[in-house]
Amino acid sequence: MLRWGGIVDGEGQTENKKLRLSLAGLIATSAPDLLKPASDNQNLRMAVADYFREQKDPRAETMLRQLLDEGGADAQKNGGRRAWYYEPTLNRLAEFYRKMEQPQKAQALYEQEERDTAQKDAIASSVAALEVARLSTLIGDEAGAKASYARVARGSYGWAAGLAIWDQANALIEKKQHEAARQLLKQPIVGQGADKARVGLSALLALSYYRTGEIAEARQAALLALEQEKISEARDGRGILEQAQSARELLERLDGWQKTPIQTEPGELRFSLADVAPEVAQTPGANDLRVRRVAVRMLTAEPLQVSSDNPAVQVRLLNGVEKEPFAVKREIEISLSHQQIAQGLSANLTIRSTQNPEKSARLRVVASELPKAGQAAP
Repeated sequence: MLRWGGIVDGEGQTENKKLRLSLAGLIATSAPDLLKPASDNQNLRMAVADYFREQKDPRAETMLRQLLDEGGADAQKNGGRRAWYYEPTLNRLAEFYRKMEQPQKAQALYEQEERDTAQKDAIASSVAALEVARLSTLIGDEAGAKASYARVARGSYGWAAGLAIWDQANALIEKKQHEAARQLLKQPIVGQGADKARVGLSALLALSYYRTGEIAEARQAALLALEQEKISEARDGRGILEQAQSARELLERLDGWQKTPIQTEPGELRFSLADVAPEVAQTPGANDLRVRRVAVRMLTAEPLQVSSDNPAVQVRLLNGVEKEPFAVKREIEISLSHQQIAQGLSANLTIRSTQNPEKSARLRVVASELPKAGQAAP
């Protein structure tokens, strides 16, 4: 399941995370006495629990449960005010259950968290409701997910509200329900973190327009995402910079399609004697065909015409259009006889849109010459 906005501290900071996990692993194996419960080592124990969590080691659950119990005991001593480490510990334990493919356990943790914070902490409650919604989706409870996303939307935390919209719109885009997705993505959001969430919403809106071939709208939305990134001054490792990068990459794709509206793979096609058994290639009258296919990609599906400047080359545009994430693909089939390959020839194929004749591409086709005696085939 694709998610934006990991809530465990540092999840988006790959290099720092690797270093932290390496150090934690070293402590876990060489200095276990440092991990005994104490009032000043919660950060260390969470780091080691992260290390165990990455290894899918059940000791992660034991350590995190212990930290939760300590945090709960602190709350009883401090008039209901929970220890600073309680929420990050709960998030880590839920992520451990998710990693262990036990989403119901993770969901139960977040449901309890949402209830416990409903009247005390609007931000924590909204984040918990968001994770309940995501886990409901993961286990196939669409009604539960919808209800949980609605609770997030009613809250005052703009960041969580934005992620809730992103989740739902992304699912609609994958189902090709672009209009419904765009209605969600264009909804106004307010509250803390809303400016950062808008970066991802605009980037996803750009992707939706891109996939339906609405180029001007896609470009406008991608540029808006980059402008919002500057305004939000995002530097917090919550996936915002990655969302902005996806908008940059989409703009690069748009520029690429503008320069080369029809793209072939490979860009040049070579038939080699290595493809042909020597006894066949040297047999007069042998006419067995060697057939190769070339992928032709465009941003949107348009009728195509293929021609060759060498009538000896047989070319056929195959029926069927395959929809890819960032393009549509068709295939052309090129056939040469073994004798033609042995004798050597070349041709230039022109692939042109009949709808927009200015869109065209050239494909070079080359057949190798017959090598001299004792010379290896190319």
